[in-house]
Amino acid sequence: MNEPARLTALVADDEAAVQALTARALRAEGFHCDTASDGLEAKTKLGARKYDVLVSDLKMPKMHGHALLSEVLAAPERPLTVVLTGVIEPKLARDLIARGVDDIVFKPTDYPVFAAKVRGLLDRRSARENAPGEANARREIDRSTAQLETQLVQIQSGFQQTVDKLKKQGRDLEDGWLSGGTGSGSGI
Repeated sequence: MNEPARLTALVADDEAAVQALTARALRAEGFHCDTASDGLEAKTKLGARKYDVLVSDLKMPKMHGHALLSEVLAAPERPLTVVLTGVIEPKLARDLIARGVDDIVFKPTDYPVFAAKVRGLLDRRSARENAPGEANARREIDRSTAQLETQLVQIQSGFQQTVDKLKKQGRDLEDGWLSGGTGSGSGI
């Protein structure tokens, strides 16, 4: 029997305790976790393997998290990105969200709740990606509506032609009856 593919996460944080707690909590949510101690190591691992989730700190040696995330978010296919940081800076948070970061969580955090939230975000993203696109559905509805409107116009036109022919036939029959003849008898 084939096992379903495991979800994968990369945890990038230079604090060993945070890295271990985050990875343990994510494993409890069903993820296979790799870790990186700095942004450069995380970039290398992201280049070698596709991950479902990237959890990244902002303050890291060699390559800070903002630079790492900027590169990851510019890629056409990217993992769910969550920042786990002690840096509380509204301007930075706005910039990261504007670039496409999926969530920002501030340290200290409850790691099992954090992992459950990450899993929920990933499940929601997967559901959206696997559902028929709203734009495609709207186009299909518009196309079907246009076809039905065209058919309705054709039916109405045909109906009106039939009514007009019946009225003409009725007048011809009346004219023929009143004049004592059999009518012109033009058919439908």
